[in-house]
Amino acid sequence: MYNGIDEFPDEKKLRLSDAYKEMPEALEGFGCFLELEVRVININNGRNESIVKKSEELYGYVRFVGKVREYQEAGFDLTTAITRATNDCINEGLLSDFLKAHSSEVINMLTAEWDINVARKVWEQEAREEGREEGREEAREEKTIETVIEMKNEGLSDDVIARVTKLPIERVREIYLSYVP
Repeated sequence: MYNGIDEFPDEKKLRLSDAYKEMPEALEGFGCFLELEVRVININNGRNESIVKKSEELYGYVRFVGKVREYQEAGFDLTTAITRATNDCINEGLLSDFLKAHSSEVINMLTAEWDINVARKVWEQEAREEGREEGREEAREEKTIETVIEMKNEGLSDDVIARVTKLPIERVREIYLSYVP
């Protein structure tokens, strides 16, 4: 079941093999392998209601999560949004026995879980940005290497190449010795 905030269809089949660009080497030559296929159903508010309503607990959970998100969108901090959603659900008879008995644990656990998910998204974004920067840095390094080799092949001295590329003369010599047979 899916209840994330990213766009997701009402239903989707996920296959384990889709996680791999190519078949793992260890499986090559066997001709067959075990495939795992999972049906994922979007249970966010307003999605697949006929399925969600078949379970009182699932329906209550979906409404609870929807209420938390509504309160957050209205500008409430996470703890307040969870607390208000908890109270609303109890008043509406949704998960009320469970929430009455465990409301403080629910608030603490969900606050921590939501914070972890937010931190994970921030980390993933930073990792993507870092990866892009590393890629740009690698491209700059490759261009520098190409430039040094071209200039050296044109007969320019190490001193001139160092001044033009703003590299230490030792680095110019190292590049040429490392990359030219």
